[in-house]
Amino acid sequence: MKHICGLLLLFLTALSVTSTGVAETSGPGVLSPTEPWSLENVEIKSSPQVTWGRLENGLRYAIMPHASPPGRVSMRLLVTAGSLNENDDERGYAHFVEHMAFNGTKHFPAGELVRFLQRQGAAYGPNVSANTYRTRTLYKLDLPDNSAATLETGLRIFRDYADGILFEPAEVKRERGVILAEERSGHTSDDARRLALTDLLYAGTLIPDRHPIGLTSLIEHADSAKLRKFHDAWYRPELMCVVIVGQIDSAQVEALVRAQFASLAARGPARVIPALGTIKTTAEPVVATHIRQQAGFHISLFQVAPRAAIQAPTWGLKLEDMRLYSAFDMLTRRLERLTQSSNRIISGSYASTNNEYGRFRILTVTVASSADNWEKAMAIVEQEVRSVIEHGFNQDELVLQQSAQRSACLAMASSLATVPSSELSEEIADSLENDTPFALKGETLDKALAMTDRLTTEDCQRAFRDYWGEQAPHILIETTAELMPSADKVRASYAASRSIAVDAATPVAATVFGYEDFGSAGEVVEKTHVADLDLWLVRFANGVRLNIKRTPFESDLARFNVRIGTGSLSEPADKPGLRLWVGEWLFGGVGKHSLGELNRIMDGFDSLDARVDDDALILSGNSRSEHLPRALRELTALIADPAFRPEGHQEMAANLHSKVDPLWGTPEGPVQRFILPLLAGNNQRVGVPDPEAIYARTSEELRAWLKPQLESGAIEVAVVGDIKVDAVIAEVAKTFGTLPVRQPKPALEAERKLQFPQKSISTFAYYIGSADRPSTLEFFWPMRDSLNAVERRRLPMLALIIADRVREQVREKKGATYSPTANFFSSDTFPGLAWIRCTLEVKPQEAVQHGDAVRDLVAKLAKKGITRDELTRAKAQCSAAIKGWKTDNAFWVGNVLADAQERPVRLDDLRSAETDISQTSVADLNALARSYLVSDQIIRYIIDSNARMPKQK
Repeated sequence: MKHICGLLLLFLTALSVTSTGVAETSGPGVLSPTEPWSLENVEIKSSPQVTWGRLENGLRYAIMPHASPPGRVSMRLLVTAGSLNENDDERGYAHFVEHMAFNGTKHFPAGELVRFLQRQGAAYGPNVSANTYRTRTLYKLDLPDNSAATLETGLRIFRDYADGILFEPAEVKRERGVILAEERSGHTSDDARRLALTDLLYAGTLIPDRHPIGLTSLIEHADSAKLRKFHDAWYRPELMCVVIVGQIDSAQVEALVRAQFASLAARGPARVIPALGTIKTTAEPVVATHIRQQAGFHISLFQVAPRAAIQAPTWGLKLEDMRLYSAFDMLTRRLERLTQSSNRIISGSYASTNNEYGRFRILTVTVASSADNWEKAMAIVEQEVRSVIEHGFNQDELVLQQSAQRSACLAMASSLATVPSSELSEEIADSLENDTPFALKGETLDKALAMTDRLTTEDCQRAFRDYWGEQAPHILIETTAELMPSADKVRASYAASRSIAVDAATPVAATVFGYEDFGSAGEVVEKTHVADLDLWLVRFANGVRLNIKRTPFESDLARFNVRIGTGSLSEPADKPGLRLWVGEWLFGGVGKHSLGELNRIMDGFDSLDARVDDDALILSGNSRSEHLPRALRELTALIADPAFRPEGHQEMAANLHSKVDPLWGTPEGPVQRFILPLLAGNNQRVGVPDPEAIYARTSEELRAWLKPQLESGAIEVAVVGDIKVDAVIAEVAKTFGTLPVRQPKPALEAERKLQFPQKSISTFAYYIGSADRPSTLEFFWPMRDSLNAVERRRLPMLALIIADRVREQVREKKGATYSPTANFFSSDTFPGLAWIRCTLEVKPQEAVQHGDAVRDLVAKLAKKGITRDELTRAKAQCSAAIKGWKTDNAFWVGNVLADAQERPVRLDDLRSAETDISQTSVADLNALARSYLVSDQIIRYIIDSNARMPKQK
């Protein structure tokens, strides 16, 4: 099983460790290989479920009926022109034009389009957005209504994007400020890495010089005429595609597309796309560096292989792709085994192959190590790649790969009916851009399984060798400035490794899972059907609680959530940061199996996540429905027989360094380190503690803290998805039902009490960053009261209204920020811990000015109230969100059923949600605003890079 271990930083939780991958099982339904394979030269055809068409003017369209989620529709307008279509004096224009599509068109005056869509329940950002890439511009509408009127409106919006953008001078001037703010917001370490990598891989081509954001000097001088000229040249019907996926009638929608776009015509002469250029090649490795704030080394080897000339896609070509991808999967497993060994040198690894810009195939192999071991890590990555080239793979590796691949094919095919329409619309847009066929997984299952059976170790080795080639790789080194080696030293280290002979990989012995029987099944002592929500609440004799809901929303998929014990509430006061190490529990494996062995035999999970919540340890993830019994056994083994091996601590330490250390190089660092704890009266269990305290924690401390919770802590299990209720109850009885008696969860009343700050705060905070970063403004309006369910339902609407006012005033009118946000948070664990938070980035010299403007804007809202239109738009967006949640298994398992017996109010909250929204009045929100959005309660920070910190006198 493939593990991708990551950490999720939340406001009040700690960090999570995630293990994801493809289930590895032989499974039923495998086809026997056919010799000779008759499909070798057969072209791949596009799905007949999609209505494909081209209008007389050249515009293409794709329409697909699809009922997931029900009653919704996803629309895409693809323009096959992006920043690579720009001339030297137009860099940034493709992106600028995309912005102007939201700033005044033929049917929607400036500022009205977003408000109009919000009234339909579509939120700006999540449901309404656009992106500019080097090769295309993509406009997105995900609408909560599939009526003919809504579809017609969506197409009218797209038609306006095609030839109805007004480019009013005043709007161009305002939007220029927004784009420059976006450019400043992109001055991050991640963006710098992307730029460095692009420069490394694509030197000699136009690609490094066509970053979609463009050049500041050209953005500053762009005007209406120049932008319109670019738009007229490239927004041409023959370069446009309309994609519509949802619960629709294809013939009806096709008629609407024709009616809306048949009259579209080019408005300017066609242009020739600027020449791309040729990638430079050298005999020696090309070395690039990227300076990171956190310690440690990342070493990446890359090969850039130009793709073959365009040819008709056949199943033979598809098979060749499968051979290459399989080779990389097998290499990934080899590297993972090295990261999980007790005497490991590398602390993380990654291998992949993907296509970019429709012209290149990028091969990547990355390892991470400590500063002391970077040359040994260089040797490992070089020699593992060379071992594949010289010796290939063994049969055991291939069998494991085929098993995983068959399972993945079956899972994708069975889940087709419940794949979100937004995902399908993106895939169809990709196929239209690349002129490749779009086929649904269920339509090609037999061919995919047949190709899997035809894989051989020799073919996978050859594919890897052919694409990696004999040329020297590109090498990217990432570490701190003081540890960065010279390019010559990197090349010397690589050359030294090349002189060492490599052996074939040693086959790994098969392992049988050792936890099939936990003893006599537990007794069900209570079983209640909640009829109106169609879910089941079950209690076993040992105190384990089980909550189940069968849904049709995800075919052949079960989601689970297990809450154990007391979580962060019981973290020892003298051991701050211990909760961040909870992933060591998963990484340490179980008594009978190390993590490496579990990786090879785990066939229960598609994903598994271990984290700590405020009041519980959490195991969550998903599996194919047929694999749920094994998943439940693996979960039970983690609780009943955790091993806490030393390599688990090493693995967790590497994860913490890779995820926590970069935090201090972002504005979120001071928020987590200082501001959130301050809002909770400096409670150490809120936010993230000092790094020195985090890394002082030991395995012995973690074991001592977790052991009582695992042995006897309260357990509540939630399972949601394509399942059989009685079968799940029986399987939980055989697993969780066999555990020792669980003790009731202690109240921990003293740990829940917080001392809130009683005065407003307005000050500065700093993080490790460069001087060219914008200032981040953070506002918190704390509640400090125990809110009732209706108030918790209404306050998110108030946050939406604040976000919209800040967007309209600071972004749209002033052009001073790019993406302001506002949200509402309340804690179930800490009474009175709740706030509305607003965040935006502005020029440093304007931080105080715009901070005062936001303060006054919200104070005015509290004093004079909201408008009826603001309430209408907020209601529509919240109602649409609730409607979406009710068909979302992740919401059911994580937000409703996870603790439905511990907190029965969850079910009542869900029942009343839509009514609470619909019955909210202007007066209701005004009352909340008067209570909480007052200036003498604001927690206000300007967060700046330490490069701008005032010097101490």
